[in-house]
Amino acid sequence: MNDKAAERRFFSQISGAESTGKETQSCRPAAQERPETVFPIKDVEECISKAYESLKDGKAGLALGFLRRALEIDYEHPIVLLSLKCLNWWLEKIKRLDDFQDPYERGGYILSQWKSYYVFLDRIGAGGVLADTGLPRDAPLSPETADSCQYAIKRFVYSLALGYFQDLLGDGNNQQDPVLLLQAGRCCKGAGNWDDAFKYLEQAGHLKRDDSVILSELADVSALMGDEKTAKLLFREAFFLDPQEIDLFGLESAMIVQLRDKTREQGFSGAELAEWIPVWGCIW
Repeated sequence: MNDKAAERRFFSQISGAESTGKETQSCRPAAQERPETVFPIKDVEECISKAYESLKDGKAGLALGFLRRALEIDYEHPIVLLSLKCLNWWLEKIKRLDDFQDPYERGGYILSQWKSYYVFLDRIGAGGVLADTGLPRDAPLSPETADSCQYAIKRFVYSLALGYFQDLLGDGNNQQDPVLLLQAGRCCKGAGNWDDAFKYLEQAGHLKRDDSVILSELADVSALMGDEKTAKLLFREAFFLDPQEIDLFGLESAMIVQLRDKTREQGFSGAELAEWIPVWGCIW
């Protein structure tokens, strides 16, 4: 994919519109128009719902417009305020994509922002939970989180990163790159597409055997898909090979999240945490 095509897709992700290679009219409300003119909706909940659906479809500019309209209706609505803060945080970070020319670097940069994002959530008082559901913030995408702000953010961000990795995978030699397949699998998992995540990760595992990172991600997806027997076997092997390489806070299944938190309650953290998880766990 050439740079022009990448730029067009990036603009499309932000504006929700197709770029023609020239300056394209954004989906954001025009400066001279009030939000209610462009988004003639009078119900806050409908605005929020449409914003989240737009965001899950990759139309961040359109989502921003719906949220601004919701703010016009109720400028103190806590979910609207939270959603605007979260979306604007990511849009500011995404502006830096122009600093990277390589698609792999762009995808990697997007994924690298999650830790900073969680710090941001802590700072605004939304850390630790998906604030509009009360569920743990690293809860997997599920019906319980389907209408939440963080679900929509997660879908948008991981899908955006996935596009860059898929561009590189194509249908050629890169299909045999286990590192690229791993990143694509992680993105599919984050976007809630567990079937594709499993396929990417399984292929990566065939190409690079005895890799603790790939095995742990494959175990995580297996658990999310309900195959706990396979997940336990894979987690056991991953922690036996190299627990220090495993991204504990990138894993989402209840099995490993609960085990991680249980081990932390025993006073373990940092490098020790990964070493003690299989000791305290039931995955053996």
